[in-house]
Amino acid sequence: RGKLENFAVELGTLRLKQEVMVGNELSNYAQAMDNGSLKPLQGMAQGVTAVILGAGPSLASTGPQLAERPGHALYASALQTIPALQRVGLKPDLCLAIDFREEMLRLYDGITDHSWLHDIPLIYSTKMDPAVVRRYPGPKIPLWTMGGIGTYVFQDHELVLDAGGNVGVTLARFLSWCGVSRILLAGQDFSWPGDRSHAPGHHAHGNVQNFDPERDVKFTNLWGQTIYSNVGYLSAKRDLEKDLRKAQVPVYNIYGGGAEIEGSRVGDVEECHQRGLLASQPGAK
Repeated sequence: RGKLENFAVELGTLRLKQEVMVGNELSNYAQAMDNGSLKPLQGMAQGVTAVILGAGPSLASTGPQLAERPGHALYASALQTIPALQRVGLKPDLCLAIDFREEMLRLYDGITDHSWLHDIPLIYSTKMDPAVVRRYPGPKIPLWTMGGIGTYVFQDHELVLDAGGNVGVTLARFLSWCGVSRILLAGQDFSWPGDRSHAPGHHAHGNVQNFDPERDVKFTNLWGQTIYSNVGYLSAKRDLEKDLRKAQVPVYNIYGGGAEIEGSRVGDVEECHQRGLLASQPGAK
């Protein structure tokens, strides 16, 4: 009986979330129709090197190095990562957001200079809270995702993406659809050391809970150091690994002590520059 009650609660919570997302999408519909389309970008990034930036603890060390010598690559991040990137002076070429919750509004409190966003396009899920979308001061382009209006209305006319549950995974899927020729990962740790969960500036920086063996996983990184993760992170990592295999492009992990990402080659920023990995092909758009 107890399991059935718990299952009923979970179903109720899922239904409530679905209702919120449907309501958000209906509220965003008019603005989304005016904000343009991602469809023309399909396959347009051939020859481009893309760097997917995460807000893992390693960003605090790799971010300043990339900001000093960015090379010639396309930098993409989650909207939630922007405050951490601003701290290290690394400005992405685009950002993306999929979180439907109203709490996303809090991330704007961590941005010290909102004018910094004026020329960073935001690719936003149409299921996001409309207030979060409206408050963004830069260019905005809608992303239609599976399970929403786009599935039934725009399937043959727009990109309708299976966004997954992690924005890093969404970025990988979107950039692969754009046709990038190489992917580098930075700050994509999917884990944390004992003292911090995210890079400084991120709203969850320092929110480290005591290790819970029922929920968390403890293991060692490639440097032999103890790190921690959880089911959510490891599930997202598996999704990313699967998507990167499908992409069939070289993948490199600018490693900073996080979980190993299968299928990626590990290196540091200096090695990436020496091997020309942060450069795009001549003539790439």
